[in-house]
Amino acid sequence: MRLLLGIKDLIKNYFNIMPTYLVATFLMLVVSNAFPVFGIIAFLPMSIGIAFVMIRAIIFKKYKYTKPIGLGFRDGYYVKNVYYLLIKQLAFIIPIIIGGIISGMFLGLYGNVETRIGVSIVNLILFSLPSVLVSLMFAMVPYLLADPKFNQKKHNPLRVSMRIMKGKYMQLILVRLFFVPWLALNVSSIAVVLSSVFMKLFEYDLPTEQFLTSSLFIIPLMYLLFLPWYRMMHAELYASLRHKVKGYR
Repeated sequence: MRLLLGIKDLIKNYFNIMPTYLVATFLMLVVSNAFPVFGIIAFLPMSIGIAFVMIRAIIFKKYKYTKPIGLGFRDGYYVKNVYYLLIKQLAFIIPIIIGGIISGMFLGLYGNVETRIGVSIVNLILFSLPSVLVSLMFAMVPYLLADPKFNQKKHNPLRVSMRIMKGKYMQLILVRLFFVPWLALNVSSIAVVLSSVFMKLFEYDLPTEQFLTSSLFIIPLMYLLFLPWYRMMHAELYASLRHKVKGYR
């Protein structure tokens, strides 16, 4: 039911949401590729503009902000926004990196099949699950920062997100499980296109034309429908949890 509500709100407000979403997504892709580390960090607040136009469509229908794409870059807020969003990302990524390093060490020393299986299980328990838990706890941070009524000078959005997400993990897990195949399909399609460009430049044999054509069709579908729908589902969840934030009642 919530999935249907999310796509309904997305379609209903599509032309109000998508300009900000597409511009922000394009800029983040360009900058992150041009400046792999600094660019990603510096442009993290772009996600706040996307979150704003989505929660505005659900909650603040009459609230006007002429430049939502720059919402996260406002004077006095930019550095804090980068800080909170960076902590959110690092808390999710660091356990995975640690798990990858340990896996590499074990596989380098013990390369047999039994060890690979054992290391995979250990990493799943010790590293992957904490990363998933962190991503669930901090899932509402961009939406809190985008909410005009949230006072981040008095409240830490990381802590508030953890508090309002208690008891709602399974609800978000089910949403994400629905989108996992689509997100994986998007990543694989991008990989096919990029590898095709690389092979073309260096005169290697290209993938089959049908495979490349299907990938070129899938990517626009992902960015114009499924990826914004995925974000919209998080906005819908925030709208349902917003009353739990102190001072919003």
